[in-house]
Amino acid sequence: SSCTSIPIDQLQEREENASVTRNSIAFKIAYFSSRQTEVSLAEVAGKCFMDAFRKTLEDYYGTKSNNQEDNNEKKQFNIITTSQVSVTKQRHKSLSQEKNCAALGDIITIHYSAPRRSTESPLKFFFETTKKYMKGNIGNVQVILLDVTWLPTKPFLHAEPDCTQRVYHYLLPLKWLPDGKLIESWWLNEEKDAQLLQIQEKEKRNTTDTENVNGVGLGGIHTGRFTSKPPSTSLRTLAKILRGAVSDTLPNRKVRRRDGTKKRKPKNQHADDDDDDDDDDNNEYTALEENSNDQSKFKMASGRYGALANKQRKPFHNYADPSLQGDASPNNEPVWRVLDSAKIARLCSVPSSSSSSLGKEEEEVICILEFRGDSFLPQQVRRIVGTSIAMAHGWLPANMFDVSLDKDVFLETVLAPSSFGDGKHGGGSIRLYMEESRFHFDQLCRGGKKSLFERHQNDVVNKGDSNENEQKGGDDNNEKKEEIVNENYTQDIKWVQSQLYSSSSNEEDVWLEEVRDVIAPRIRKQLAAVSNLHQKQQQQEQNLDQLLLQKQQTHFPDCYNATLALLRNIVETNRWPDTSVARSKVIRSLPSSSSSTTTEASKASSPSSGSFTVVNPKRQVSSYNLPLANALFPDLVKAVFELEETLSKEHTLKQTDGKTLLEHSKEEEQRRPPSSHCAINCNAQFTPHVDSGRGSGQSLSMIVGLGDYIGGELAVEGSMYDIRYEPLEFDGWKLRHWTNMYQGERFSLVWFTPAEFSVDAATTQEG
Repeated sequence: SSCTSIPIDQLQEREENASVTRNSIAFKIAYFSSRQTEVSLAEVAGKCFMDAFRKTLEDYYGTKSNNQEDNNEKKQFNIITTSQVSVTKQRHKSLSQEKNCAALGDIITIHYSAPRRSTESPLKFFFETTKKYMKGNIGNVQVILLDVTWLPTKPFLHAEPDCTQRVYHYLLPLKWLPDGKLIESWWLNEEKDAQLLQIQEKEKRNTTDTENVNGVGLGGIHTGRFTSKPPSTSLRTLAKILRGAVSDTLPNRKVRRRDGTKKRKPKNQHADDDDDDDDDDNNEYTALEENSNDQSKFKMASGRYGALANKQRKPFHNYADPSLQGDASPNNEPVWRVLDSAKIARLCSVPSSSSSSLGKEEEEVICILEFRGDSFLPQQVRRIVGTSIAMAHGWLPANMFDVSLDKDVFLETVLAPSSFGDGKHGGGSIRLYMEESRFHFDQLCRGGKKSLFERHQNDVVNKGDSNENEQKGGDDNNEKKEEIVNENYTQDIKWVQSQLYSSSSNEEDVWLEEVRDVIAPRIRKQLAAVSNLHQKQQQQEQNLDQLLLQKQQTHFPDCYNATLALLRNIVETNRWPDTSVARSKVIRSLPSSSSSTTTEASKASSPSSGSFTVVNPKRQVSSYNLPLANALFPDLVKAVFELEETLSKEHTLKQTDGKTLLEHSKEEEQRRPPSSHCAINCNAQFTPHVDSGRGSGQSLSMIVGLGDYIGGELAVEGSMYDIRYEPLEFDGWKLRHWTNMYQGERFSLVWFTPAEFSVDAATTQEG
């Protein structure tokens, strides 16, 4: 056998590294702010912790990390990688945590290498020293270290990508619900009776119960035993409404293939959902065949384990922060999220905000809502809460979640107050915080524990710089053990909760009035418009021939004649090219006409439909070949880009930002520059989406509609624009846009310039 020589420097490096070990460690932190901040609390807390932990490592190893530039000292320890559950570094930016969201259970994992030491485990030293360096506020942000534990070094656990479930709590004042004050008074009386009953039971048993971490020392918790019935069904109604937003558990692929189109009841077994209230299990869904055209509506939660993998992903684009714009489009995969459960976790009494002003000790009841999911969009939890409250009051219809979670529907949703308001509502009350994070795969490896930091009476932490002994199954005699690192864990949790749980302010109460009088009526109008679309289409179908005849008689500028004639010729000769796979994902099927009679205009609405792109030969980049369509339709290419030049010179162009419409006549030096590409569409009704690529000195696309059709307006961020022979400029890369329903023959041209002059850069261009 042959052997390979190893350089001497590599042998020396191996000998040096033989005394170095890799370690994986996880920290649990909490943080909150006394004021609204412009920066992310999670990022501030993470930086504060990492600065403190680096100082701790320096104290323990007596050297500086090689992450710092210091050539005079020997580099001993090296921080390999860090990860934080709430900070998006490996996920899409649309999944970032809200800036003012507090946390009770954020996790940071650290992998580092350091010299092997035979001394006792530094875990307690790490905890106490890091906590010492973290003392003091960073501005208005308070960061608290709660716990620490070793992790297996193989495989590495990365907090952000490996987290399979995130849990958020929203603190809802009970008085926000219908009959809320009545229920609040009833619950406070029941709480006192329950406390007396517990005291009597303790005296009978002559024992003391262990403290409940969730008790918080702020009053009682829902014990489930009442001496009288609630005076209202508002809580049960709210619980039922919240379940309407939860993802269904669908059968696995094997069952779906076996059942075909057989109807089955969905399994509403929400992971970690202990709510045993009556579920609405009467609704049925049709199991999809593998080749069904509607299969895209049922996306599974890939990458998760057990029952969580069979959860249905839903498009929460209407529940995302509107400032995300295109990143909150339904064709953006991160918008499709899994909501494992949404429920009422418990009730808790807190001191009322009016107690200090009146000098009386009054209490207020808050309802703690719990949301579990794979990840959450900014404002997603708050918009689900706000919409649920409006539905509980009857200000929004019961089918609001069904309509708003349709990928083809764009609606406004109600935004509940944040931690400290949005600058318009909210006082000093914290409303939203991260409760905990789950790592199901790691939990299975660790014996099925519920969390990384779960402690049992016999649970211990191994000594040593790392847990390599645990991985190798080392001798029991060599395995040293220690008690729980943070002996004040329960007290720390209670203190943080006491800072989080607070009563509502008067400014927050004003929010309810605005929802009732302004926001909800506006949303109802949008819902009515959505429901009227189908009725409008039916009415148009009944009078289709007459309406299309009117469109034919409508005069349009002569500059469109050449282009329109060429487009119709391609359709009549069945030469329309196939649509790319990427673009077909955002195109609905061709609208069918139920009209019994046919005319020349209706014949124009032929089965030919789709979209293709051509490139302006005058702006071709030498490194890219012209697309096939340029060779197939040279006359059309010439006519299309001449039409753009004509419209830019001779017509008053309209421009929209999704809210306002501007009209301006361009001077010669301000004319629209020639575009490099044009997307040509025939009978293509696009779903809400944003275009790909970035403009090269031209951020605006220009669209115009041609043909004899009715309807077919371009919707930009919910605003409708008639583009039939009316050019319109808009930012298709940032603004969500789609095509309204239409009947007849509809062509559209979209001129644009991507960052690189390649056909692949434009995957979805339309109106």
